[in-house]
Amino acid sequence: MSVEVARPGKDGAFQRMATRREYRPYYQVFAVAMPMFFHLMGIIVISFLPPAGVPHRQPCPPHALHPRHRPLRR
Repeated sequence: MSVEVARPGKDGAFQRMATRREYRPYYQVFAVAMPMFFHLMGIIVISFLPPAGVPHRQPCPPHALHPRHRPLRR
């Protein structure tokens, strides 16, 4: 069954992530270096990542519109 395949070792996921050599650089950067950099620089980061399908709400420049759809200039 898939349960036996998914559980090959007795150690947990966090222990594997911290002890395996291929995960070590990523673990160090994301767990230690980035928070320390933000703390030392005094940067407060609040990020918002919308879903990929949500379009941005910036208007198109007038030259990008078809002449029929350009706003009227008086």
